[in-house]
Amino acid sequence: MPADRYTQLEAALLVASDSPNVVDYAENQQVLLTLVGAGYGLGFVLATHAETIQRPDIVVRPIASPPPLVKTFLLYRTDESSGPVACFLKRARSPS
Repeated sequence: MPADRYTQLEAALLVASDSPNVVDYAENQQVLLTLVGAGYGLGFVLATHAETIQRPDIVVRPIASPPPLVKTFLLYRTDESSGPVACFLKRARSPS
């Protein structure tokens, strides 16, 4: 991931968490979708990629604020209801 996008993503994550824990990056979009669909975490993609995702097991939502220079979307499993991902989603949805 280019440094400018990483910096923007890190800033967006700080809105939802005091200490975001980015573990790894998927080597391509297909791997990312497989990992998100299997419940291994969240994914972030560019708007152009988000528009092409047609999977019933993955939710695609734009990141609310602050608006990044490169429009980025959050991917997560449709039935995510427990664990760290659910905790992150709850904090991300709550008002600041």
